[in-house]
Amino acid sequence: MFLQVNNISVRYGKAEALRNVSMSVDKGEIVSLIGSNGAGKTTTLKSISGLVPYYGGEILFQDKRLNGVAPHDIVKMGIAHVPEGRRVFSSMTVIENLELGAYLRNDRASVARDMDRVYMSFPVLSDRAKQKAGSLSGGEQQMLAIARALMTSPSVLLLDEPSLGLSGRPDRFGYQQPGCDNHPDRAERSHGVAPVASGLYPGAWRDCTGR
Repeated sequence: MFLQVNNISVRYGKAEALRNVSMSVDKGEIVSLIGSNGAGKTTTLKSISGLVPYYGGEILFQDKRLNGVAPHDIVKMGIAHVPEGRRVFSSMTVIENLELGAYLRNDRASVARDMDRVYMSFPVLSDRAKQKAGSLSGGEQQMLAIARALMTSPSVLLLDEPSLGLSGRPDRFGYQQPGCDNHPDRAERSHGVAPVASGLYPGAWRDCTGR
């Protein structure tokens, strides 16, 4: 199994956020986490990306344990996280945010190609490349947050409320509308990311393109 979560639990003080949560994601698969507010969707994603500690159980990525691994090392391993609320660097330009996404990469030629692909998938970001991220609309900042994560060249993309703030025609941005048919064969082929309430998509760009 590509990504495996086995019986993890999380507490915030005395409050139990997760109890014995398990899930699995295979390569090329889209998995959606659906639940009410406070159900633990965001906490599950944060646990996978190393942002919150968990006890009991384990998380495996390509047969390697993530228990105790620092978040930046998890990014190096190929897991990118788009948090709820965008979290772009507002004082930096659009292109600086995208370049920051590729900070850990040394393959300059591939970085340049991925930058072109991001601009093709999100044309508005190309138009606003030198504009401060904080001056973008909410939907544009959301596109930037997703594009920045894609610039890490991830094997797994964690998306928390990815369609929040987007309006108009989501298919223009490489998604299907939430609630529509999000089968990977029908995901927009520009980079293969389908929107989920809070979700994980392994192999973004690499496994669902060119189908």
